[in-house]
Amino acid sequence: MSWQSTMIKGNECFDSHNWLEAERYYNRAIELVDLLWQQKISNLEAMQAWVCGYQNLAATYEQQGQLERALQCLLHAHYRVLQQANNKAISEHAQSHALQMSSVTFKSISAFKGKHANYTRCMDVLDHVCAAPADIKNAKLKSALVH
Repeated sequence: MSWQSTMIKGNECFDSHNWLEAERYYNRAIELVDLLWQQKISNLEAMQAWVCGYQNLAATYEQQGQLERALQCLLHAHYRVLQQANNKAISEHAQSHALQMSSVTFKSISAFKGKHANYTRCMDVLDHVCAAPADIKNAKLKSALVH
């Protein structure tokens, strides 16, 4: 099964509120996309699909009230995209695309923060990420992810 059909199955499960199956399909889609992305690190479609998979997985956890897991998915996607934006081993075009993708991941984190302002466990991390500029240094973000 391709990552695309796996993601579609996850979406179908999500739409029918079958959270555990959606989670299973999204995790499998992420694995498949990650393999593709590892083969060619500058594959822009794979980067976008990988981010989409993590955002879908975050939404699935959020629907189940698992806010910490949802937050970790969003932060993981954001951190990895920023790593790519700073990766001198890939083309400038791929770095630029990764930086653009970081605005997508940043918006997801900001939206999560807006919806869950009363969830105090994640507010410190979210405040740190949301206050930081788009070109935040990897080490700074990495330290924010440590529990």
